[in-house]
Amino acid sequence: MNNPFRELFEYIFIIIFLCLLLLSMCGITPIVTKHMMDEEDFKWFNPYEIGDTIYFQNTTVDKQDTMIVEDKVKCNPATHFPIAEDGTWLSGNNELNGYGLFGLEFIHAGIKDIGYFIAKKYSNNEPAYLSFSILDNSEAKEQPLRTLTSIEITGHMLNDCIVIDKHSIKAEEHTKTKLNYIVWSKSLGLVEYVTTDGEQYILSTLL
Repeated sequence: MNNPFRELFEYIFIIIFLCLLLLSMCGITPIVTKHMMDEEDFKWFNPYEIGDTIYFQNTTVDKQDTMIVEDKVKCNPATHFPIAEDGTWLSGNNELNGYGLFGLEFIHAGIKDIGYFIAKKYSNNEPAYLSFSILDNSEAKEQPLRTLTSIEITGHMLNDCIVIDKHSIKAEEHTKTKLNYIVWSKSLGLVEYVTTDGEQYILSTLL
């Protein structure tokens, strides 16, 4: 017995194919390129789950900061079709990028700020790129994820770290959390940061 749903699907597929062929003959076929995050890229988003609370201890005075994981996204483009999320037809050259994101709430000196750790794939032949920002969730091609640094923190040798300095940390002018640099570990997440006034904070579990 013929499956009417299968026949309908095949009919729709043929119509789409013919439309794409017609557009191609007219020279106006949109080009879609997918850049996929791979398993190693996504491992940077293993340390936290939504709702996790992480504490950081000031190394000189008895002060503690708090970070709460508000959001976590791991996403790769699912289609080759040149159709935007709102259903409109795309034109020209289009790139669909895989990405990962942590949405983070910082409580520093009793004041809340929102931070973002974002990784985004710009080429399947290169590692993903990351950005870290405060009150700004746009991504930046600042540093490849696989440029790793070994850092010793309170006697713990961490071999899977990336250091992002103040020139690469994006922040809106009115943010309260001013950072000189951060250290992010692939296995542990944020492990250290230094504010622009020289205060150093260490992940409390490393103390």
